[in-house]
Amino acid sequence: MIKAKKLVPLLRHPKWKAFAKRYAHDPERFAREAQGIYLSEQQEDLAALIAAPGSRVAVPSGHGTGKTTSIANLCVWHLTTYALSGTLLTANDMDQMKATVWKEIALAVGRIKQGPHAWIADYIEVLADGTARIRGYEAEWFIEAKTANEKNANKMAGRHGKRLLIIAD
Repeated sequence: MIKAKKLVPLLRHPKWKAFAKRYAHDPERFAREAQGIYLSEQQEDLAALIAAPGSRVAVPSGHGTGKTTSIANLCVWHLTTYALSGTLLTANDMDQMKATVWKEIALAVGRIKQGPHAWIADYIEVLADGTARIRGYEAEWFIEAKTANEKNANKMAGRHGKRLLIIAD
């Protein structure tokens, strides 16, 4: 039987404060250094806009632009660099979101596991139900996928907080 690693709470991990300080306002650097990927010029522009506190950004739809990868990277960046943050990801179709964005979120975590900050990947739990969370802080530090349309718009009600990122695809 394999025993799971006993993790120190992330907020007390000796590397976390420096990690958060380095990447919290720079999702492009996070993508490059933590995941080993380089963003396109459009993805860099999006990352810079999203990093600005209080930002509201709209991205036109398109095919082959890297939007899904960008969304996943921004979700994982926000999750790992802002303490007790919530990221709400919404789209019209949950199956489509799980097949695209959720897959990319899992790939992003996998890339982190291969890089210099592999230790933080041990704290990220990506679940098939459309949630990802920081171990030890499951109720208050997470990414949550929800569908939103005219029939179930109330599912989105009550979401607020200081460190809340909302992405609608």
